[in-house]
Amino acid sequence: MTSGILNFFTLFKSLKTNTQPTFDAQPNNFLITRPINSQCCICIVIPVRDEAENLDKTLASVITQVDLTGCPLDPNSFEIIVLANNCRDNSAEIACERQKQNAAVRLHIAEINLPKKDANIGFARRLLMNEAYRRLSANDYGGGIIMTTDGDSQVAPDWIAATIAEFENGADAVGGRIEVHPAEFEKLDDKTRSFYRLDEHYRLLAAEFESRLDVAAHDPYPRHHQHFNGSFAVTTAAYQKAGGIPDVKCLEDVAFYNSLVRVDAKVRHSPKMRVFTSARNAGRTTLGLSTQLNEWQIMGRNNDVYFVESAESLEKRFIAQRDLRLIWQNFQTVKLTDYDGILAIAKILCVAAERLNDTLQISPTFGSLCEHISNEQAANGEWNLQNPLVAVEAAISVLEDKLEKLRPREKTLNKTA
Repeated sequence: MTSGILNFFTLFKSLKTNTQPTFDAQPNNFLITRPINSQCCICIVIPVRDEAENLDKTLASVITQVDLTGCPLDPNSFEIIVLANNCRDNSAEIACERQKQNAAVRLHIAEINLPKKDANIGFARRLLMNEAYRRLSANDYGGGIIMTTDGDSQVAPDWIAATIAEFENGADAVGGRIEVHPAEFEKLDDKTRSFYRLDEHYRLLAAEFESRLDVAAHDPYPRHHQHFNGSFAVTTAAYQKAGGIPDVKCLEDVAFYNSLVRVDAKVRHSPKMRVFTSARNAGRTTLGLSTQLNEWQIMGRNNDVYFVESAESLEKRFIAQRDLRLIWQNFQTVKLTDYDGILAIAKILCVAAERLNDTLQISPTFGSLCEHISNEQAANGEWNLQNPLVAVEAAISVLEDKLEKLRPREKTLNKTA
């Protein structure tokens, strides 16, 4: 796999863009002053805040990466940057000890105390990703791949290799599959585990449903629903085009994903890029998995019903998305619009047809057009009124029925002599 990595990045020079980034990729004070190895093409960034309990296992999993045949990756091909910010424990010391034990791997550690206004995961991740962009821009390839995970997660042994394979298939960014570690999962109460399983089942079915109704060549089935920073990778070219991590205090991964979609980046939801994370319900961020687990715990105590978007609503949205893309692509080619088609789609999506038509004609990307629709739906509220949420169990049942009809049938072998 090492030679595969280098062969891929030999081609990277033709993929990168030469325009200046729209974000501050050149801070006055670099996090890491040691120059990047000229052959390093992957930079893995890990923001850390009070992760002494999990950090050593996280670093061990990233350091001991293998290729798809099980052979160790060339340590010159990747580097790791840990940013320990505002820690009240010995997270930085744990990282430094791991650094001493694995001298062949380039593990860089920065320890800082951010002012209160900046002491949030969004700022820390943006600082790290911009640093990775800056460093990779100085290698022999003029760019590379930025990867990120969290300090309470353990990546699969082939995490890097599986990700590279997706980029070789044409992806601009890859969201990996994130699961709660089995031992951690067992620590949850019964009702929280039940909600977790239902949520996973529903969202995986919804992801498959979309892939059956609106086929994307860069993100085919099998795929999943996650594009979060516990397991995410992006080329420096796509990172630059999207404008880097938006200036948000939390949910920076969702905001960045939206930025990638806005510029029509090819985001792959890969089931092969795997990470296992902790199941704590007291997180280091305002929002995230820990918040959701805590909400499910409360819902379980109250015997609440878990509501989600219905299968019928998903179907309308995915089909309208597919049909609108065809209309938008046709306009990009011949500058003619199918107004009757736009009228029908606008009615389904609960937006104004004239405004949709006008926006379609000035939208430079399909993603920016979809963002306009989403914003209008949120503003007028009509979509939610016409498509009320349903119990997750009911949504799963209908999704399974609809998918049974959409899945390709296996051909029966002719067993006659």
